[in-house]
Amino acid sequence: MSARKNRLFTKKYQPFIKWAAGKRGLLKQLLPLFPKEFKNYHEPFLGGGAVFFELYSLGYLEDKKIYLSDINSELINAYNVVKNSPAELISNLEIILHFRKILKVA
Repeated sequence: MSARKNRLFTKKYQPFIKWAAGKRGLLKQLLPLFPKEFKNYHEPFLGGGAVFFELYSLGYLEDKKIYLSDINSELINAYNVVKNSPAELISNLEIILHFRKILKVA
């Protein structure tokens, strides 16, 4: 796949979580198998999202409808929090880290 619309995509997006049976190590083999043109992107087994983040970083999903799903509702909730409430997530994580330091919990 070549870069779409001659745009230079410099931002590399990567999964924020490692997932069992992740496809990150297979990306070089998988990318040539994707069709050159497609209308929508459906990811039924999102997991860590390696394929999605790679395609997004390369610009292949520009102007596409994207459908991400996984049977693990907690995983999907984590993605929704990162997408919709990143400031609140960071604030809550900072509070957790603060109390861990006070309580000396690993």
